[in-house]
Amino acid sequence: AIFECAKLQFRRVFQQDVADRKVFWDTMNALEEKLTESADPVKKGLFIFHRAQLAMTYMLEHMDTSPGSINDMTPEDFEVLTSMSADIEAAMLLDPNEPFYVTWLDTLEIAMADRLGQQERMLEAVDAAMLNVENFTEETTRSTLVASLTGTTIGLSIDSGAPHRTIELLDTFACHPKRLMESPDAVCGKGEDRRSCVEWCLANSKKAPFGGPGLMYHLGESYARMGDTYQAKQIYELALTLPGADEWPHRSMVEEALADMDSHVAPFMNLKDEETASYVVYANSPVACQLCHGNP
Repeated sequence: AIFECAKLQFRRVFQQDVADRKVFWDTMNALEEKLTESADPVKKGLFIFHRAQLAMTYMLEHMDTSPGSINDMTPEDFEVLTSMSADIEAAMLLDPNEPFYVTWLDTLEIAMADRLGQQERMLEAVDAAMLNVENFTEETTRSTLVASLTGTTIGLSIDSGAPHRTIELLDTFACHPKRLMESPDAVCGKGEDRRSCVEWCLANSKKAPFGGPGLMYHLGESYARMGDTYQAKQIYELALTLPGADEWPHRSMVEEALADMDSHVAPFMNLKDEETASYVVYANSPVACQLCHGNP
């Protein structure tokens, strides 16, 4: 009963009642203490992973994680920030056959190393992530791992090589329009949410009410980060034709980009090759999760 109730409440605060995220994160800590040793390890792993996801969204929306600001964090915020890795690692131990958790831990490791200026650690984490993204299963398809990883790796410095490797990965992404045309019957998604890639990539669902247009923005911005305005423009235009795009709260992001693509890519192009773009990409902004999953 705890797991089912927690899953419903997680969806509520993750998708809609964002002001309740920290409150429910605290509640999940209290609920975990009530779990018995005989609790189903897979369900417990998902419970703990959901707590890590809440911590991630809270961090993106409420915290300044630039290196110089960490010393200024409140003890409460620092607790949330440092809980993410431990929770994902705990979920991995409980459900070692779930590659989704591995990729999320990879993205967190990459992002933290990048923010702290630890180049060697970051490059090692990217190498590991690029291998782990291929460890998909029938239950957790490659599409979910690629979508989870690439928003982080595309924002690394050009000199790191990661953005170019990310584009190579996205060129093979099942949700890329070219791949959708080549393999319309391929299966994407995770668990009970698996369905044809055409539906998973371009349509919407209860868990991702604006998954179609949001995922296309994710893909288009990756090309924008590389200065490829032609590819980005094509994918942004597709995003605005998809189901739900007219009601999408973030439609204006795409419209503004299309109105002046040169200005849209300028924040990326103005960076030096050794500078990170992690502060520019949407995936590290307050709207990161809401782009696809927000339910207004």
